[in-house]
Amino acid sequence: MELKFAVLVLTLLYCGLVNAQIYDVLKFGAKGDGTTDDSKAFVEAWKSMCSSGGENKTLLIPSENTFLLQPLVFQGPCKSSSVQVQFDGKIVAPINKAAWTDSETQIWVGFNGIIGLTVTGSGMIDGRGSSFWEPGLSASKRPTQLRFQGCSNLQIIGITSVNSPRNHISISNCKDVDITKIELVAPDLSPNTDGVNIADSSNVNIFDTKIGTVWEVLEKMEKNLKLRMFSWLIAFLIRLIMELELRHGRMEKDMQEI
Repeated sequence: MELKFAVLVLTLLYCGLVNAQIYDVLKFGAKGDGTTDDSKAFVEAWKSMCSSGGENKTLLIPSENTFLLQPLVFQGPCKSSSVQVQFDGKIVAPINKAAWTDSETQIWVGFNGIIGLTVTGSGMIDGRGSSFWEPGLSASKRPTQLRFQGCSNLQIIGITSVNSPRNHISISNCKDVDITKIELVAPDLSPNTDGVNIADSSNVNIFDTKIGTVWEVLEKMEKNLKLRMFSWLIAFLIRLIMELELRHGRMEKDMQEI
Protein backbone atom coordinates (compact mmCIF):
# COMPACT_ATOMS: atom_id res chain seq x y z
CA MET A 1 0.00 0.00 0.00
CA GLU A 2 2.79 2.40 0.95
CA LEU A 3 4.70 1.46 -2.21
CA LYS A 4 1.66 2.21 -4.39
CA PHE A 5 1.21 5.54 -2.68
CA ALA A 6 4.87 6.44 -3.23
CA VAL A 7 4.61 5.51 -6.92
CA LEU A 8 1.49 7.65 -7.23
CA VAL A 9 3.24 10.66 -5.64
CA LEU A 10 6.27 10.29 -7.89
CA THR A 11 4.02 10.02 -10.93
CA LEU A 12 2.16 13.18 -9.99
CA LEU A 13 5.43 15.02 -9.39
CA TYR A 14 6.76 13.88 -12.74
CA CYS A 15 3.61 15.00 -14.54
CA GLY A 16 3.79 18.33 -12.75
CA LEU A 17 7.39 18.85 -13.85
CA VAL A 18 6.56 17.92 -17.43
CA ASN A 19 3.51 20.16 -17.57
CA ALA A 20 5.23 23.09 -15.86
CA GLN A 21 8.36 23.34 -17.93
CA ILE A 22 10.66 26.37 -17.81
CA TYR A 23 12.38 27.61 -20.96
CA ASP A 24 15.36 29.69 -19.85
CA VAL A 25 16.62 31.93 -22.67
CA LEU A 26 20.19 31.40 -21.43
CA LYS A 27 19.88 27.70 -22.26
CA PHE A 28 18.92 28.64 -25.82
CA GLY A 29 22.11 30.60 -26.39
CA ALA A 30 21.38 34.06 -24.98
CA LYS A 31 24.44 35.76 -23.49
CA GLY A 32 22.77 38.37 -21.29
CA ASP A 33 25.77 40.71 -21.46
CA GLY A 34 23.87 43.72 -22.82
CA THR A 35 25.93 43.91 -26.03
CA THR A 36 25.38 40.60 -27.83
CA ASP A 37 22.21 40.37 -29.92
CA ASP A 38 20.09 37.79 -28.07
CA SER A 39 17.05 38.06 -30.37
CA LYS A 40 17.53 34.64 -31.99
CA ALA A 41 17.83 32.88 -28.62
CA PHE A 42 14.62 34.53 -27.39
CA VAL A 43 12.71 33.51 -30.51
CA GLU A 44 14.02 29.93 -30.34
CA ALA A 45 13.08 29.63 -26.67
CA TRP A 46 9.61 30.98 -27.44
CA LYS A 47 9.07 28.63 -30.39
CA SER A 48 10.12 25.63 -28.31
CA MET A 49 7.77 26.60 -25.49
CA CYS A 50 4.87 27.60 -27.70
CA SER A 51 4.96 24.40 -29.76
CA SER A 52 4.96 22.06 -26.75
CA GLY A 53 1.80 20.68 -25.20
CA GLY A 54 0.75 20.58 -21.57
CA GLU A 55 0.01 23.45 -19.23
CA ASN A 56 1.92 26.17 -17.37
CA LYS A 57 4.76 26.72 -19.79
CA THR A 58 7.17 29.50 -18.78
CA LEU A 59 9.68 31.49 -20.80
CA LEU A 60 12.26 32.70 -18.28
CA ILE A 61 14.17 35.97 -18.66
CA PRO A 62 16.46 35.54 -15.66
CA SER A 63 17.48 38.28 -13.25
CA GLU A 64 20.97 39.81 -13.08
CA ASN A 65 21.22 39.72 -16.86
CA THR A 66 20.77 42.38 -19.55
CA PHE A 67 19.60 41.17 -22.95
CA LEU A 68 19.97 43.19 -26.14
CA LEU A 69 17.08 42.62 -28.54
CA GLN A 70 16.42 43.75 -32.09
CA PRO A 71 12.75 44.05 -33.14
CA LEU A 72 11.01 40.70 -32.74
CA VAL A 73 7.56 39.13 -32.44
CA PHE A 74 6.45 36.24 -30.22
CA GLN A 75 3.87 34.56 -32.42
CA GLY A 76 0.91 32.49 -31.30
CA PRO A 77 -1.25 30.57 -30.95
CA CYS A 78 0.52 28.17 -28.64
CA LYS A 79 -0.40 24.55 -27.97
CA SER A 80 -0.66 25.23 -24.25
CA SER A 81 -3.68 27.18 -23.07
CA SER A 82 -1.54 28.86 -20.40
CA VAL A 83 1.85 30.40 -21.18
CA GLN A 84 3.91 32.78 -19.07
CA VAL A 85 6.84 35.09 -19.61
CA GLN A 86 8.68 35.36 -16.31
CA PHE A 87 10.33 38.74 -16.72
CA ASP A 88 13.01 39.09 -14.04
CA GLY A 89 15.94 40.45 -16.03
CA LYS A 90 16.37 43.50 -18.22
CA ILE A 91 15.98 43.85 -21.98
CA VAL A 92 17.38 46.78 -23.91
CA ALA A 93 16.91 48.02 -27.45
CA PRO A 94 19.89 48.84 -29.71
CA ILE A 95 21.90 51.80 -28.46
CA ASN A 96 20.48 54.23 -31.05
CA LYS A 97 18.29 54.37 -34.15
CA ALA A 98 21.21 53.65 -36.48
CA ALA A 99 21.88 50.35 -34.70
CA TRP A 100 18.35 48.98 -35.30
CA THR A 101 18.10 46.35 -38.03
CA ASP A 102 14.87 48.05 -39.08
CA SER A 103 14.57 51.59 -37.71
CA GLU A 104 11.24 52.10 -39.52
CA THR A 105 9.45 49.18 -37.85
CA GLN A 106 6.26 49.99 -35.94
CA ILE A 107 7.07 47.79 -32.95
CA TRP A 108 10.07 46.70 -30.92
CA VAL A 109 8.67 43.68 -29.03
CA GLY A 110 5.35 42.14 -30.05
CA PHE A 111 3.06 39.34 -28.87
CA ASN A 112 0.57 38.18 -31.51
CA GLY A 113 -2.44 35.87 -31.33
CA ILE A 114 -1.76 34.27 -27.94
CA ILE A 115 -4.42 32.90 -25.60
CA GLY A 116 -3.78 32.75 -21.85
CA LEU A 117 -0.59 34.81 -21.84
CA THR A 118 0.85 36.21 -18.60
CA VAL A 119 3.82 38.60 -18.66
CA THR A 120 4.97 39.03 -15.09
CA GLY A 121 7.99 39.88 -12.98
CA SER A 122 10.13 42.70 -11.65
CA GLY A 123 12.17 43.13 -14.83
CA MET A 124 12.76 46.27 -16.89
CA ILE A 125 12.28 47.10 -20.57
CA ASP A 126 14.51 49.94 -21.78
CA GLY A 127 13.73 51.16 -25.28
CA ARG A 128 16.69 53.60 -25.39
CA GLY A 129 14.41 55.86 -27.37
CA SER A 130 16.25 59.18 -27.16
CA SER A 131 17.52 59.03 -30.75
CA PHE A 132 13.90 58.73 -31.92
CA TRP A 133 12.82 61.85 -30.02
CA GLU A 134 14.60 64.29 -32.33
CA PRO A 135 12.50 67.27 -33.45
CA GLY A 136 10.49 66.72 -36.60
CA LEU A 137 10.41 62.91 -36.47
CA SER A 138 6.72 62.03 -36.53
CA ALA A 139 5.25 59.42 -34.19
CA SER A 140 4.40 57.20 -37.18
CA LYS A 141 8.13 56.75 -37.79
CA ARG A 142 8.87 55.58 -34.26
CA PRO A 143 8.27 52.09 -32.82
CA THR A 144 5.97 51.13 -29.98
CA GLN A 145 7.89 49.55 -27.13
CA LEU A 146 5.58 46.60 -26.39
CA ARG A 147 2.57 45.60 -28.49
CA PHE A 148 -0.07 42.94 -27.82
CA GLN A 149 -2.11 42.09 -30.92
CA GLY A 150 -5.04 39.67 -31.02
CA CYS A 151 -4.45 38.23 -27.53
CA SER A 152 -7.10 37.07 -25.06
CA ASN A 153 -7.02 36.27 -21.34
CA LEU A 154 -3.93 38.46 -21.12
CA GLN A 155 -2.25 39.55 -17.89
CA ILE A 156 0.63 42.04 -17.56
CA ILE A 157 1.96 42.26 -14.01
CA GLY A 158 4.77 44.09 -12.26
CA ILE A 159 7.09 45.03 -15.13
CA THR A 160 8.72 48.44 -15.65
CA SER A 161 9.05 50.16 -19.04
CA VAL A 162 11.38 53.13 -19.58
CA ASN A 163 12.59 55.34 -22.45
CA SER A 164 10.15 54.14 -25.07
CA PRO A 165 10.72 55.49 -28.61
CA ARG A 166 6.95 56.02 -28.88
CA ASN A 167 4.13 54.73 -26.66
CA HIS A 168 5.06 52.15 -24.05
CA ILE A 169 2.29 49.58 -24.51
CA SER A 170 -0.28 49.00 -27.24
CA ILE A 171 -3.30 46.74 -26.72
CA SER A 172 -4.93 46.03 -30.08
CA ASN A 173 -7.75 43.60 -30.95
CA CYS A 174 -7.44 41.97 -27.54
CA LYS A 175 -10.05 40.89 -25.02
CA ASP A 176 -10.08 40.13 -21.30
CA VAL A 177 -6.91 42.02 -20.34
CA ASP A 178 -5.69 42.81 -16.82
CA ILE A 179 -2.75 45.19 -16.32
CA THR A 180 -1.57 45.34 -12.71
CA LYS A 181 1.19 47.14 -10.81
CA ILE A 182 3.31 48.10 -13.79
CA GLU A 183 5.36 51.30 -14.07
CA LEU A 184 5.85 53.36 -17.23
CA VAL A 185 8.48 56.11 -17.18
CA ALA A 186 9.65 58.63 -19.78
CA PRO A 187 11.73 61.84 -19.57
CA ASP A 188 10.02 65.23 -19.86
CA LEU A 189 11.38 65.86 -23.37
CA SER A 190 10.18 62.59 -24.91
CA PRO A 191 7.33 63.33 -27.37
CA ASN A 192 4.26 61.11 -27.78
CA THR A 193 5.51 58.53 -25.30
CA ASP A 194 2.01 57.63 -24.18
CA GLY A 195 1.51 55.08 -21.44
CA VAL A 196 -1.04 52.51 -22.64
CA ASN A 197 -2.84 52.82 -25.98
CA ILE A 198 -5.95 50.67 -26.34
CA ALA A 199 -7.70 50.04 -29.67
CA ASP A 200 -10.46 47.67 -30.82
CA SER A 201 -10.28 45.74 -27.54
CA SER A 202 -12.78 44.75 -24.87
CA ASN A 203 -12.75 44.24 -21.12
CA VAL A 204 -9.38 45.88 -20.52
CA ASN A 205 -8.68 46.66 -16.86
CA ILE A 206 -5.75 48.64 -15.42
CA PHE A 207 -5.05 48.47 -11.67
CA ASP A 208 -2.46 50.01 -9.32
CA THR A 209 -0.32 51.29 -12.17
CA LYS A 210 2.10 54.23 -12.25
CA ILE A 211 2.22 56.10 -15.55
CA GLY A 212 4.90 58.78 -15.43
CA THR A 213 5.06 59.93 -19.04
CA VAL A 214 5.04 63.63 -19.84
CA TRP A 215 2.07 63.35 -22.18
CA GLU A 216 -0.04 61.67 -19.52
CA VAL A 217 0.94 64.47 -17.13
CA LEU A 218 0.09 67.14 -19.68
CA GLU A 219 -3.28 65.53 -20.33
CA LYS A 220 -4.04 65.56 -16.60
CA MET A 221 -2.90 69.19 -16.35
CA GLU A 222 -5.10 70.10 -19.31
CA LYS A 223 -8.10 68.37 -17.76
CA ASN A 224 -7.47 70.03 -14.41
CA LEU A 225 -7.08 73.43 -16.09
CA LYS A 226 -10.31 72.97 -18.03
CA LEU A 227 -12.07 71.92 -14.84
CA ARG A 228 -10.77 74.99 -12.98
CA MET A 229 -11.75 77.29 -15.88
CA PHE A 230 -15.21 75.75 -15.94
CA SER A 231 -15.52 76.23 -12.18
CA TRP A 232 -14.41 79.85 -12.50
CA LEU A 233 -16.94 80.43 -15.27
CA ILE A 234 -19.78 78.93 -13.21
CA ALA A 235 -18.79 81.01 -10.18
CA PHE A 236 -18.64 84.15 -12.33
CA LEU A 237 -22.07 83.47 -13.83
CA ILE A 238 -23.56 82.84 -10.39
CA ARG A 239 -22.12 86.11 -9.09
CA LEU A 240 -23.37 87.92 -12.21
CA ILE A 241 -26.88 86.54 -11.80
CA MET A 242 -26.93 87.46 -8.11
CA GLU A 243 -25.75 91.00 -8.95
CA LEU A 244 -28.39 91.40 -11.66
CA GLU A 245 -31.11 90.15 -9.34
CA LEU A 246 -29.92 92.56 -6.65
CA ARG A 247 -29.94 95.46 -9.07
CA HIS A 248 -33.36 94.44 -10.36
CA GLY A 249 -34.67 94.34 -6.79
CA ARG A 250 -33.27 97.80 -6.11
CA MET A 251 -34.86 99.14 -9.27
CA GLU A 252 -38.24 97.75 -8.30
CA LYS A 253 -37.91 99.27 -4.84
CA ASP A 254 -37.01 102.64 -6.31
CA MET A 255 -39.97 102.44 -8.68
CA GLN A 256 -42.33 101.69 -5.82
CA GLU A 257 -41.02 104.64 -3.82
CA ILE A 258 -41.62 106.93 -6.77
